Amino acid sequence: MGEELLKPGETCVRLGIASSTLRLYSSKFAEVLSESARSPGTAGGRLGHRVYTARDILVLSKGKELLAQGLTYEQVLGELRLAVPGLKPRGRAVAADESVAGDGARAAVEVVAGEALVATLRAAVASADRAVDAYRVVVESQGREVAELRERVARLELVVEEQRERGWWGRVFGG
Repeated sequence: MGEELLKPGETCVRLGIASSTLRLYSSKFAEVLSESARSPGTAGGRLGHRVYTARDILVLSKGKELLAQGLTYEQVLGELRLAVPGLKPRGRAVAADESVAGDGARAAVEVVAGEALVATLRAAVASADRAVDAYRVVVESQGREVAELRERVARLELVVEEQRERGWWGRVFGG
């Protein structure tokens, strides 16, 4: 059984983009996408529609992230060429500004990844804080219960001591 192929509508939902944006991305990033995503046809048995693989979704998602960082389509395509296994940069020499843009894009991706890690760690710390607060409430409740039990034991000890002082005759005959 082959891998799952997604229709354009399903792909748009997964990526959180409009269908017109998906068509644009499919055109701009065609060389790093699967054959079935590059052109409408009979790929995957679906006549006349592009279909997208899980790898295509990852590539398009990365492209979307890089575009959000302010890179141009050409810069994003260059980054995707480097990131997608098996693809080589084009045969022409890479201009210095493209190299710098690529370094900037990689740095931007690393910053985004770092920010995501920080957000994840903050969420974990907040969760741990909530757990500590919940345990604190339980411990305080148990502390109050223990204090109440100590009071009861002290009162019971007084009653036992009074009974002991009265002797057995007084206890039996109430005197």
